[in-house]
Amino acid sequence: MLAEIEYIGIDLDPEVLALAERHLAGCELAARRFVLGDALDESVYPDQCDCAISTGLGEFLSDSELLTLYKNVHSKLAFGGIFYTSATNFEPRSEAMLDAFELRTHYRDSMQLGALLETLPWRSLQLTVDPTGLQTFVVAEK
Repeated sequence: MLAEIEYIGIDLDPEVLALAERHLAGCELAARRFVLGDALDESVYPDQCDCAISTGLGEFLSDSELLTLYKNVHSKLAFGGIFYTSATNFEPRSEAMLDAFELRTHYRDSMQLGALLETLPWRSLQLTVDPTGLQTFVVAEK
């Protein structure tokens, strides 16, 4: 199964890409490519992909930036392609910890996240909230 996967990692931080490259070194993927670029720039994406995964980035984007990310992913997904993403809801202790490191986070509950995602013509859209209410997980099919 791994031998059928072509992995493309996109990030602004070359250290993150180097870590990903080292992490995948032993995997028998069909191909792997690491792109130094901005996920908000549609030109860094491959022409078409079957699956896109983005977790942890949306918390650091404004609503308009997050919508740009979603539009980019949607435009590059093949018909029937799957987008997996997540969002973090506000939790005071987590906020205090992130604030201590001056990380400004945009929290979204499932309603807010769904409202952004529903602006695009997904074939199906499934949002699941974890039992704590802290995370919303998304599986969207184009």
